[in-house]
Amino acid sequence: YTNVPEARSYALRRINGISAGRTTINLDETVEKHLREMKKKGTQYAINDDETICVRLTQKGQDYYQRIYFGRPVYSQIEEKPDGYYHYYQCSMDQVLFYYRRFDPRTVEILEPLSLREKMRNYFNDGAEVYKE
Repeated sequence: YTNVPEARSYALRRINGISAGRTTINLDETVEKHLREMKKKGTQYAINDDETICVRLTQKGQDYYQRIYFGRPVYSQIEEKPDGYYHYYQCSMDQVLFYYRRFDPRTVEILEPLSLREKMRNYFNDGAEVYKE
């Protein structure tokens, strides 16, 4: 579509047919790296950036983390600090968003990147609007 090679993942139901075309492309090393990461961390989540994601959890949030397995992203590091548990990820932003939006919003805070923090804030704000009246 854009002629920019990216790591993508599609549901099998979206595939209409397979055609071995005559054209071949050589993938950029970064695309190959992202595809390898997707293979390890979950092919359903496209990884197209190398940004570190940082999430801070309260003790209750950490308890949720210990109990909620489905869709849990693979962390690169967890640090316990006086103000909470800091989880660091090198994975898809969507995977982190989809996983942590199931938590009580008072128990989880996305610190970095700011774009993901904004998405999480919008998600919780939109949900709160339903109960305003």
